[in-house]
Amino acid sequence: MESVTKCLIIRSMIVFSIFSLSCQNKNNPANHSEITINMEQLQEAVNTAGEIVSIKSLLVQQDTTLLIESYFHGVDENFKDDVMSVTKSFTSALIGIAVDKGYIDNIDQRLSDYLSDVIDLDEMRGAITIRQLLMMSCGLEWQGLTTSTDYLAWQSGGYTLDFILDKPFDHTPGVDFNYSDGASHLLSVIVTEATGMFTHDFARDYLFNPLGFATTTWRMGEGAYNIGSTTLKVTPRDMLKFGTLYLNEGVYGDQQIISADWVRVSTRARISTQNAIPYGSQYGFQWWVSNVDEHDLFFANGYGGQFIVVVPELKVVVVTTADWRYSDQTAGQYWYEIIQVIMEDILPAFHN
Repeated sequence: MESVTKCLIIRSMIVFSIFSLSCQNKNNPANHSEITINMEQLQEAVNTAGEIVSIKSLLVQQDTTLLIESYFHGVDENFKDDVMSVTKSFTSALIGIAVDKGYIDNIDQRLSDYLSDVIDLDEMRGAITIRQLLMMSCGLEWQGLTTSTDYLAWQSGGYTLDFILDKPFDHTPGVDFNYSDGASHLLSVIVTEATGMFTHDFARDYLFNPLGFATTTWRMGEGAYNIGSTTLKVTPRDMLKFGTLYLNEGVYGDQQIISADWVRVSTRARISTQNAIPYGSQYGFQWWVSNVDEHDLFFANGYGGQFIVVVPELKVVVVTTADWRYSDQTAGQYWYEIIQVIMEDILPAFHN
């Protein structure tokens, strides 16, 4: 922890000086002088995070300034691992890009429009829409947020489409939230069928390369479809770039990578989760949506403590990664400790 803390103190002093000068310039409306930062509180948050056994990285950016970049337990900035369900938010972005580029006409199109040549679909399953998949409201049974998760059974069977689509309906499509890895995977299948490209190749061309990502990997399942719900491996810095893209409504550098409309509609509260997870009372299009300390925010959320948290009003992006190779109970405990640090320690350090 000593080297991490020393690095943070140096960076904190520089950043605090920048913001102090910015606040003196009252004539520049673009300087965000209304944002104040408690750097001591941020340093304490880093110390607290470092005590969590599983945590690997913590990055905090405000506007264009990287305030914190800390790595723990033997990893560095080149470390990358499966970001688990943070993958879902990337898959959502790819759907948006496919719509922007005309590969997908609109998100009210049905599964039957893309999968009828891939797998037999009855009328009800064929009528499931892209919108319902994005909102986790397709209606098909899935145990996704419990210790009896369907994910491991689906994984052990080779990530098949049959496993997903043979599930019975137990919710009303388009009405009830039910967190489903299967629904997210169907979105990846749609990207491939709509574009004629593997989802990972489409992502490289239209998202990863424009953002300047490091080398990425993404596992494939049955039918050569990249797993739409998990298994994407990227670095914490890549995750921060992705969060920054969404903070800036689809713009990175001088390039509009995703339309601002898609960013807005996909990160808006669309359906109640019935408080399925702490800090996640609402859901958008593969993004969790919440309000903490009177600030609206949205976040990508992965098993064990993988997070990309975006707070537009504060222009803040927070990224964490963590080891997830624990029992459900232990991983869940570490997940909760990490999200608590973000929501209760880091975000309250910013004020406007």
